[in-house]
Amino acid sequence: MAIKFSMESSSHYKTSIAPYFLYMQQGKFQQVNIGFKAKKGPLSGGLWYRNDDAFILQIGVETKQLKMGYSYDITISKLGLSNTTGAHEISLQTTLKCDKTKESKVQIDKCFWE
Repeated sequence: MAIKFSMESSSHYKTSIAPYFLYMQQGKFQQVNIGFKAKKGPLSGGLWYRNDDAFILQIGVETKQLKMGYSYDITISKLGLSNTTGAHEISLQTTLKCDKTKESKVQIDKCFWE
């Protein structure tokens, strides 16, 4: 979903809040995640609900080329917190600068650090 709300504040960092909707299907399995992500400068946080299974809390920090995040799934399904302590996830994402060149009829992506 490509909707984003931005707010100016007294600091030099812009604050943005973006709603998220994700639908996935593989065979008979279907999953829906609904939530939002808020960002102020290099810091971000979010809260999602996954269909009758879990609430997901996320925090992160990002620079120009690197995003690091931590999320925790709070189980609300019949598994319950008595059977599981939820799930911890750590993410690391990098952004590569890509120079697309065309050689004959084949598209080649040349990616490298800025």
